[in-house]
Order: sequence, then C-alpha cells, then structure tokens
Amino acid sequence: MALACGVHDQSHFTRMFAKAFGFSPGRYADCVRDQSGQVVLNLSV
Repeated sequence: MALACGVHDQSHFTRMFAKAFGFSPGRYADCVRDQSGQVVLNLSV
C-alpha cells in the first residue's frame, strides 16, 4: 500500500507527512492519545 501511495521508506513517509500536516507522525500520535491510551485530539500539546 505504501508503494502505491508513492512512499518508499519510513523516512520518506515522515517527510511527506510533516510537509502535508505541519508536524511529524510521532507528534500526531502523541496528540491523539492521552496517557491512558484513549484516543483524543489535542494538537496544542
């Protein structure tokens, strides 16, 4: 699936994600989960 979307490796995906959304995939993951693992959306973290 990644190749079909034009992504060749993890670093390429990270760069494309950050360019598209303005933050890294790791930052996104931190923002959508709280400490209990529940999904929330808080991009001000």
